[in-house]
Amino acid sequence: MKVVVTGSSGLMGSEALTAWHEAGSEVVGLDNNMRRDFFGAEGDTSANRDRLRAACPRFRHLSVDIRDRAAVSEVFARERLMRERLRT
Repeated sequence: MKVVVTGSSGLMGSEALTAWHEAGSEVVGLDNNMRRDFFGAEGDTSANRDRLRAACPRFRHLSVDIRDRAAVSEVFARERLMRERLRT
């Protein structure tokens, strides 16, 4: 199964990404590191993104702003993903 995780470089997103990857899924992670813009260098999540890339071979990172509806729709179309929402 292929899944999309938004905020994939952050705390919750990276944990979700890891769980899906460990379950055997191909994971497309969307994260544009907006934390760095909000919080400065201490909010930078790029090290976490790089760690995930090294640890999860079925993970692919895309720098996409989830507020950009057209860009997100393009990802779903290109990746042939169903549009379903997981509520926790």
